Amino acid sequence: MSDPSRPSASLTDPRTLLGTVRVAGRSRPARLAVTLVLALVLAQLGRHADDRAAARERAWEPAADVWVATTAIDAGTLLTDANTAARRLPAIALPADALTTAPAGRRSAVDLAEGEILRDERLGGAGRLASQLRPDEGLVTLGADAAHLSAGDLVDLYALLTGDVVARRARVVDVEEGRALVAVAESVLPAVIRTFTTGEVVAVLVG
Repeated sequence: MSDPSRPSASLTDPRTLLGTVRVAGRSRPARLAVTLVLALVLAQLGRHADDRAAARERAWEPAADVWVATTAIDAGTLLTDANTAARRLPAIALPADALTTAPAGRRSAVDLAEGEILRDERLGGAGRLASQLRPDEGLVTLGADAAHLSAGDLVDLYALLTGDVVARRARVVDVEEGRALVAVAESVLPAVIRTFTTGEVVAVLVG
């Protein structure tokens, strides 16, 4: 029998309601339902995170090799393996005309900064003769008959009036209509040009 001296629990008593929730929470079906809901939410969040990560990875995925300047390059400089190199860069960072083929033999049309991506519109053409010059060479044309010379020959250049040697072992790049096109080291190029102003330059074939 209930003790009439003790108050009976009311359905609106907070302690009674809390006990009811705890009982429901301990029931197996309720726990399974909560677990399934949490699992679905976490799975959905995980999929969204994976999609975002994949999108970022695709955006930064390396493209084909492109060429960059490995040093600061002045306008007009011949591009070679010494001042350019291939790099794999993120697709998002590449301009539409990024150079994907070796630029050796072309010249920069503008000043280029170290690390700058080489772009087709910022480079000059790769002429047949220019592509054969080394970075420290300039091309001169000898007016005297050079029919005895062939491309690849090495010659010493003499000033006709004085007999002085103005360049040694200069390289014949081409012979056109009896005139030789000779690659001369930049260090002696001024002397060769000055000789042209005072007289003829004679090419002597050397071994």
